[in-house]
Amino acid sequence: MANDAWAGWQREVAGVVVRSKPLFAERAAEPPEELREALTAALGVPGLRADPDVRVEDTFRRDGLEGADLSWTCGYGPRARAWLLRPDGAGEPLPGVLALFEHGGVKMLGREKLSDGAGLAGPVALAASAHREACSDGRAWAEELARRGVAVLVHDAFGFGSRRLPAAEASARTVRAALAQGSLAREEAAEASGDPAASSPAVDPEALHAGFEGEAAKAAGVLGTSWAGLLAAEDLLALDVLGSLPWVDGARLAAAGMSGGGARAGVLRVLAPQLRATAIVAMMSTLPELMAGHADAHSWTWLSPGLGTVGDWPSVVASWTSNPLLVQYGLADHLFPRSGMERAHEQIRRRFEHFRDASNYTGAFYPSGHVFTAAMQNEAFGWLVTRLGP
Repeated sequence: MANDAWAGWQREVAGVVVRSKPLFAERAAEPPEELREALTAALGVPGLRADPDVRVEDTFRRDGLEGADLSWTCGYGPRARAWLLRPDGAGEPLPGVLALFEHGGVKMLGREKLSDGAGLAGPVALAASAHREACSDGRAWAEELARRGVAVLVHDAFGFGSRRLPAAEASARTVRAALAQGSLAREEAAEASGDPAASSPAVDPEALHAGFEGEAAKAAGVLGTSWAGLLAAEDLLALDVLGSLPWVDGARLAAAGMSGGGARAGVLRVLAPQLRATAIVAMMSTLPELMAGHADAHSWTWLSPGLGTVGDWPSVVASWTSNPLLVQYGLADHLFPRSGMERAHEQIRRRFEHFRDASNYTGAFYPSGHVFTAAMQNEAFGWLVTRLGP
């Protein structure tokens, strides 16, 4: 009943808002430049420094890959760390793909979600393995993609990995909430195991960062930006870095991501028309259906203030119909309503058809949940390589 009441409030608020401004409008015919300007303004995407001071920190070879450990500055916070991955022995510059990792409730990891780099060990390796088992059939999928003959860049971004927020500076309220969550988890574990010692209080680092996400969202909003806006700015910078590297053909660039990484890929294809192709996995629904019972499952890194005033998510993401788009939907995805996914597919299809680019959109439905399965990866990677050319 409480959920029904809250859904009713949301509908009533939406009704009030829509009387003063468009909300969740299908953007079937608007020029893509107009959508880019509107999304940039709504998310408050800042312009980052023109010279990111890219450094090659190290190089490595492993399992048929050659890689470079890179870093650069975004103009605030610690240097961003990244790995560039290529097939071992590749001579000429290769097409480049920006691989965008998902949120997954794990901020200790960034690039490690999608690659081992030169090799992982200890708690990071364990956390990365558990994360991949939950999200990508256990695969480090940036590496699988690189083996297909492309250069893949996977970088840490605002709030994750080397760019995660300084947890020691979280507010007392955030720390108390994380402590309570950790204590509850330990009590449940103690009850299940019969070991009272397991119930001692402790702060769960990821719970602390989850609370800190809300703190950062407030601060970003006051500054006129947002989590999604900062991520978009850093992803645009990473795309520029990718295109500038000597191992990469900067005229053939693409982006791919699952879940929160799919949201980042969707925003990026609106803001970066130079992308030759984009693959979005498990991150597509119309917004009205999503808001009716599924919004709480999503984070500040996607659901930003003002997003719905730009237009409905599917048609906004479909902005540049001259650039191929692949969307993979999981019909058993608990984070998205099936009706929202099906309507999103039709909305995207209508926009591509309006601009006579119907062949540039591929929507694929799978009987899967919120995952990027090996079969989905294989199809997405084949699609990307074909669009980028030999």
